[in-house]
Amino acid sequence: MSNIKQETLSGAKWVMINKCVMQPANFLYFMVLARLITPAEMGVLGLTGIFFAVANTLKEAGFGMALIRKQDRTEVDCCTVFWFNIVANILVGLIFWFVAPWFAVFFNVPDLKWITRISSIMMVLGATQSVHYTLYTAKRDFKTPTIIGICTTLLGMPVTLYLAYAGWSYWSMVISGAFTGLVGLIVIWIVSPWKPRWLFSWKSFREFFFFGFKLSLTGCIWQAYANCVQFLIGRVYSPAQLALYDRGKHLASLPGTMIFEPINGIMYPILATLQDDESRLLSVYRKLLRMSVMSMSWILLTLVASAESLIHLFYGPTWIPCAEYLQVICLGTIFSPLIRVNLSYLMVKGRTDLIMNREIAVVVVNLLFIACSVSISVMAVCWAIAIATVCNFVITILMSIRVSGLSFFTQMSDFTPYCVVALAANVPAFLIGYYGIPYYICSFVGPALSLVLYLVFLHLRKDDAYFMLRDTVWNSSPVKKMRAFFSV
Repeated sequence: MSNIKQETLSGAKWVMINKCVMQPANFLYFMVLARLITPAEMGVLGLTGIFFAVANTLKEAGFGMALIRKQDRTEVDCCTVFWFNIVANILVGLIFWFVAPWFAVFFNVPDLKWITRISSIMMVLGATQSVHYTLYTAKRDFKTPTIIGICTTLLGMPVTLYLAYAGWSYWSMVISGAFTGLVGLIVIWIVSPWKPRWLFSWKSFREFFFFGFKLSLTGCIWQAYANCVQFLIGRVYSPAQLALYDRGKHLASLPGTMIFEPINGIMYPILATLQDDESRLLSVYRKLLRMSVMSMSWILLTLVASAESLIHLFYGPTWIPCAEYLQVICLGTIFSPLIRVNLSYLMVKGRTDLIMNREIAVVVVNLLFIACSVSISVMAVCWAIAIATVCNFVITILMSIRVSGLSFFTQMSDFTPYCVVALAANVPAFLIGYYGIPYYICSFVGPALSLVLYLVFLHLRKDDAYFMLRDTVWNSSPVKKMRAFFSV
């Protein structure tokens, strides 16, 4: 048990390091890049996103997850997965190579031909390192992949910015992506102790295939849905509208990426150890839900309140139209903590059948909303996604209730108060945007005032999740050192 706890904490530490380094770096990087490349140029690279997203899920057929799951994996198993990945990626890459001219004609962007072909080559080369990273994950060594990922990404950022400044437009990102991909490939082959051999076992192949087929199919369905919106917007409207929508969607997803994923990464192993103690499991599960909602509801509603001034400050005036998309998508994203926590609970209880049924139902519902809205406007698509997210939330809770026994009203009682308090705290931030105050002042005054009011309201409410999180942060080692320093 102590080893599990130590590995969990070590993994969480490196996940947090990755988030703390890469999220601010990516944010600053895009701030500069958005002033060098227009939304129309940025949107070109998103046009083929759906095809490569599905291909990346399909080409491994869940073999990586199967290799991690198998505790007595052998050298033959590893080599079998490696060679299957190579062959699968070559086949998929050849398909993209030959259909690349069709992409260019379909979207009326001639450069898509070679953008797609370069991406297909990099996809094949990337397959030669997938088993190396899988084995690091299987051994719970998150340090090495994190360091390699951070270093290669930070190395590519100045290359992209220099090429963009020199006028290379979207080719700056294509060239930089190929450069960092090759550097990362060389580094992982040098650093990793595992090297492939000429071994292949049909027995291992069948074992991994039967495990990974449903997993891969589920992933393909979700990836096809997740990227079809970009495909439709890019086809029906323009690359510029695609880039604006994509930026709004990306910003709305940041709170979940920065807050919930690290929390879930730490809490999931703990929940797994409590799977046979139902009362304690439900208690911890509800605390996780309240802590996630408490953080994300304020951030998302603050983004809604200050969207235009923040976009103007960070990305410049050409990106202001994405503020409306951001506001609408954030309204639906508020429900994401409930969705993710309920899915984590189903995973802990081993109900992957319900998770798969939920994914299929969610995709069907979302596609219906998108089909009804895509011909109207991009804003209509954003509203459709927000409403569909609420429906997804209801579907997920109905699945979870069958296992947990927690009623819909019980979960809503954990969720609603934080949204109400966050909404009340953001009323001043909503109002100051209408008084002609410069955007660079609104960008700081609005969120700061909202945060103070939110913390005051939680304190007056004597919220247990707030006090638990506050005490955890206040009693952490870095804060203790700072307090000791200033008390001298």
